[in-house]
Amino acid sequence: MTKKSVPPFFVVGAQRSGTTMLRLMLNQHPEVAVPFESGFVTDFAARQTDFGDLSDPANAARMLDAIASHPLVKKGNLILDTQAILARPITDYASLCDAIFSAYADAKGKRRWGDKTPSYITELDQLWRLFPGCKMVHIVRDGRDVALSNLRVGWGIHNLPRAAQDWRWKTLLAHKMGAVLAPNYIELRYEELVLAPEQQLGRICEFLELDYDPRMLSYHENSVNEM
Repeated sequence: MTKKSVPPFFVVGAQRSGTTMLRLMLNQHPEVAVPFESGFVTDFAARQTDFGDLSDPANAARMLDAIASHPLVKKGNLILDTQAILARPITDYASLCDAIFSAYADAKGKRRWGDKTPSYITELDQLWRLFPGCKMVHIVRDGRDVALSNLRVGWGIHNLPRAAQDWRWKTLLAHKMGAVLAPNYIELRYEELVLAPEQQLGRICEFLELDYDPRMLSYHENSVNEM
């Protein structure tokens, strides 16, 4: 009998809020694989009918090939072995996504997977429909620092009023969805994570039903290889 997968978790937040740092920390846990942001999950959810019945291996393979061409999937080397993915039980889009991430986790010697994609902060309802019982970790940083941080990167929002509006809208939306999804939603302050990482990571591990592991504090030692 195939063991039922543990529902995944998703790390979200307005861009420049510390999602990457949290992802690197969690990825150091010996039981959890959190790859580079995926980006495809909600994009392809709207395209499911383009590929037909995914319980047909040929259709699942066509969709997997399309997903593999997604820029973020390629950048993060998320799809390492297509045959290992297609060998898993696939009946619909959610199970195809689970097969992709589970195969990645297996390749890393991990038993669970999570995903860090900041833009999913506006798609929590879609993620819940795909993965009922999944958990959402929302990291929140002071909006003023988020706006200033955006100015320092070429791809950031370089208009301060627009950066403030983006932060406010996304944070408010996540708050509202979090109230609906509780107790499967948790908020974490970036500033508290920086000042008391052991305490805050312990809190997140408890939420995710993981034992705390101090190796998460050494995330910076492997951060170059895990970006």
